[in-house]
Amino acid sequence: MIARAATAEKDFVTLYLLLLFLSNAFALINVESEEKI
Repeated sequence: MIARAATAEKDFVTLYLLLLFLSNAFALINVESEEKI
């Protein structure tokens, strides 16, 4: 049960980092598109 909780926590951290990375990439794309205009 403890191992399962640790795995769930690891998956949560991975999802959080992925979300953070995507939001940063999206912000960069917005900045680049604004500069083009």
